[in-house]
Order: sequence, then C-alpha cells, then structure tokens
Amino acid sequence: MSVAYENIKLSSLSVGSRIAFIRKFRGMTQQELGNAIGHTEKNGRNIICRYERTSRVPRERILQDIAEALDIDVGLIKKYDYRDPLDAYYLMIWAEEICPNFVFNKVETVLSGNRVQKLFTDKYTDWHRMRLKYENNETTREEFLLWKFAKGERH
Repeated sequence: MSVAYENIKLSSLSVGSRIAFIRKFRGMTQQELGNAIGHTEKNGRNIICRYERTSRVPRERILQDIAEALDIDVGLIKKYDYRDPLDAYYLMIWAEEICPNFVFNKVETVLSGNRVQKLFTDKYTDWHRMRLKYENNETTREEFLLWKFAKGERH
C-alpha cells in the first residue's frame, strides 16, 4: 500500500491519536492492527477504532501488543506520567508533529555525572541532528519518521 507521508497528521497528543498516526504511517488498516493484536475479524477494527478515538484507553499489556504490531517502542504510545524521564523526550518528538513550527533550542551537552540528564541530552542531540537534516532537505519526511519510530536503543 502506498502511503502519502506528507498527509499523515496528528490530531492531538492522546494515546489514541499517536496509535492512529503510527498505524497510518505503517500503512495498516484498523482491521489489520486489530488482527495483529489477536482480535477476530468481527471486532478487531472496532477495538482499534475505540482506542484511536480515545473512548477506550488500552491497558498496559494491550499497549505492548500494539507497539509490537507497529514495530515501535511502547514509549511512543503510552500515557505519559513524567515519572519516566524519557516521557519528555517522547513528548518532544510528538510536539513537532502537532505543531509544525515547533522550536526547541538545542541544549548544551550535560557534563555532569547525572545519568538521566546525559540520556536525555544524547537523545535530544540525535533528534536535533535528524531534524536539521530534514529541514535542510537532506532526508525525506518518510526517512525522518522511520528514524523517529525506529525500535531499539535510540528510543
């Protein structure tokens, strides 16, 4: 299926909107995602539709299943409580999708021994580098989104 990456928009920062965004980016239908997380043909689409419309919030185990089906880290779609320091990083990644002119000035590298600050700074630096490549047309929107949603150590 051909996906028009420029036309995929984030409607809000809700869990459901983020799931819908990545599902569309992956070129999946609600039915396909529902089937991938173990729902039958009969109700798979309805379950995903309820999650995406935020009338139903997926439990943690279901979020894990959805993340696996979408080949992403669950941090991209979980509800942020900011007890996890990376929640701010994930929020930053999504903020630029909802606010195209989002500007977050580059922070200086943290030189202290604070592991959390260093982790955030490293992730931010990677994001900033990729965003500049995208803004300078050195990478496509598809490549930028693939980078954002890559599963693994970066996220």
